[in-house]
Amino acid sequence: MSRRIIVQATEVTLTGTGANLSNARLVRVLNDTASSIVLTIDDAAQAAARTDYNTLGSRSITIAAGEEIFLEKEPLEVVSGAGLKATPIARQ
Repeated sequence: MSRRIIVQATEVTLTGTGANLSNARLVRVLNDTASSIVLTIDDAAQAAARTDYNTLGSRSITIAAGEEIFLEKEPLEVVSGAGLKATPIARQ
């Protein structure tokens, strides 16, 4: 089944350094490699900016080779995962 999405910014290849992807709340993440890659999400910047935010800290998930996920995140949360492709999107 096809999904209707609105592309909010240009796709980037993630590195080991966290990126908030233009403060996106929804991100399409694609692993187009032949190996699994760990995606890390960190909310330190989000927690520092808001006193009413329940900090979750750094957490991770493994993205299998060829897998695509749609990640909901807070605007200031950063994601990293060297080699993963990430695109800020919105639902249509």
